[in-house]
Amino acid sequence: MLNYLSPELIELVLIHLDIFSLKSCLEASSSFRDVIIHSPDIMKKLTLRLNEKNWKSKVPFIKEYGKYVRNVEIECSNGSCIYFRLLHFMPKTIKLKLNLMNSQRLHKQRSVDNEQDDIIIAQLMSLLECEDEIFGELNLTKLENLEAFFYKIDPAVIFHELRNCKNLKKFCFRSSVETQIHHESLISFLCQQNDLLCLELKVGQMDIIFSAETIDKMNFKLNTLRIVPSFYAECDYTYLNKFLLKQSECLEELRVFSWSCEAEIADGISKLKNLKSLTTHGLLPYFNIQKPQSPTEEDKELVVLKNLTYFRYYRGNKNQNFDEFDTTSLPGLKCLNVHFGIDHRLFGCYPDIKVTANPLRNLRHLKEFHIESCNQDLLHYLSSPNLESLVITYEDVLFDIASWTQIAKNLPKLQSLTIVNVNYEKFLKFIVENHERFIQKIRGLKSLELLLPSNDVLKLFISSGKVTNVVGNYCLTNSPLMKKKELLERKFDKIDFVMISQEEYDDKYERLQFYFHPCGP
Repeated sequence: MLNYLSPELIELVLIHLDIFSLKSCLEASSSFRDVIIHSPDIMKKLTLRLNEKNWKSKVPFIKEYGKYVRNVEIECSNGSCIYFRLLHFMPKTIKLKLNLMNSQRLHKQRSVDNEQDDIIIAQLMSLLECEDEIFGELNLTKLENLEAFFYKIDPAVIFHELRNCKNLKKFCFRSSVETQIHHESLISFLCQQNDLLCLELKVGQMDIIFSAETIDKMNFKLNTLRIVPSFYAECDYTYLNKFLLKQSECLEELRVFSWSCEAEIADGISKLKNLKSLTTHGLLPYFNIQKPQSPTEEDKELVVLKNLTYFRYYRGNKNQNFDEFDTTSLPGLKCLNVHFGIDHRLFGCYPDIKVTANPLRNLRHLKEFHIESCNQDLLHYLSSPNLESLVITYEDVLFDIASWTQIAKNLPKLQSLTIVNVNYEKFLKFIVENHERFIQKIRGLKSLELLLPSNDVLKLFISSGKVTNVVGNYCLTNSPLMKKKELLERKFDKIDFVMISQEEYDDKYERLQFYFHPCGP
């Protein structure tokens, strides 16, 4: 049949496959392989992964097909990454992910390092049947997405190799606490980007990166900014404030993970006119700005973040009175994601969430609400006439049908219910066997979603009080979801199992999760 299909038609079919199926198709047929290799859109979905164990076996493929590769991931845990030079044969790379560590050889002498590097260089030359051209200038002018993590390695050499990459759309840079980086190399590389839209930095000493000399050289207009200090150090955030002011017309998403700097950049955040999504810790008091009774034009400037629709709020205090939550100055807010406390995940100490009245009394305009809480009484008080989507963590109380009745009573317009961190397989079985009773209780429900261990997701699609379709996403073949495959197929007429990668899972479900620790990877 393949002989009668044009490559264009085959491409239209293959482009809808997941990455695991595409990898199978590469081996299934030479026609499939040719179509996949020569399709830029399909090749963007496939990742070529290189590490110290497999890079030699990948050389023949890179020599023949490197010019078609679009997505590369390089991992090195021994400190030497000479095979990074293989990027010379992949000039059309669009997305590059680097995970470089030096944990094994941190204390070895430089002469030993040079000796091992020379061996790898000789192996490279032999496998590539070439001489010095592999050490020519890297010309990755097509690179748009760069994600780099450095552990005990100075990135200066890598940034020098990538000096011709000036068209990045997304740049994510993370360094360990132990890494003593040369900020000049990072700053120089950052300042040469003119089209950057998304920037994520996890480094120490933010005040060196955002200084009087650097912010004037940063000419890009960001859509997304994520700031995560590697460690808490005394910093002057004056120029980070000014940088935010410079981005006030374009920045739409901001994430800040640091109690030490949020108060100091609150003024800069308040000036972000088009900010739509904000993730922060402990910054809520700065939004409780009362409107003047007779505001002047100047006073109107005090009402902050009028365009904010999504707010992710991480409260570090162990004890919190939720009824004090007030978003008067966030009139456009549609989705609120709240996580209380950090100690219970690390030390088994659960936060005490005090609920004495309707927690949503000031949030009646919300359409979507995410809350992480260990207090079972919360569901009893959770009441809103307009809420359409609810994301909550798994609790034992959800085994009780009465809790589902309470949800239906308090949230009459609820259409989507997601339960996160379901770490109990019996609950999955309970939901599957009792789903008809839940649907009868919450009559307007259109989807019921469970986020399980090992990045499994089970989603029930509902229409007119009946389950019309079920989708199970899984990352591992021996996952909890797959263990219940027989039960699921017996209970549902139509169910699709789809295997997804970790990257796909993060892209799709990251906003549903709650942050447990701001200093995590």
